[in-house]
Amino acid sequence: MHPPERSLRSREMSEVISVKPGFIVNWGMFIMLFIVVAAILLTAFIKVPDTISTNITIAATTEESSGTYHGWTTIPAGAARNIQEGQKVFVTVNDKKEDGVTEGIIESIAAPTGNNDYRVNISFKSKGYVTGSTSAKAAINTGQQSLLNKLFTNLVPSFKNKQEN
Repeated sequence: MHPPERSLRSREMSEVISVKPGFIVNWGMFIMLFIVVAAILLTAFIKVPDTISTNITIAATTEESSGTYHGWTTIPAGAARNIQEGQKVFVTVNDKKEDGVTEGIIESIAAPTGNNDYRVNISFKSKGYVTGSTSAKAAINTGQQSLLNKLFTNLVPSFKNKQEN
């Protein structure tokens, strides 16, 4: 004869386990996966501006009588392939974003120096904020790319740098 079988679970626990989950629980993981995949696919169609931000040095020898100022900056080779002479540049002088932003153009792009950076010469009209030799910030809009592309181009290099360290 076999000894009587003892239940490892209480009657209440057996009732909870035997109840089938509802629709939301059954389909919840599928719905969440669908939402995540749809969001990733949607980022492939959303376009965002691709901008190179850099600091520029404004030369003291400017044409102050005409209000035209000249500055220069260095841009890495990878980013420099996206810019060209005559392209617009937004220059922020003395961190006055509300009234110190002026539009300039790229005058010339010099060949890479010893560290593979290109020297970019920029000219712009000042609204009276430049006094002598100073520095400023420049933003060069190089076009638009998808949000998905921008996310992956920023993630992959940082992931590679973590692996190298």
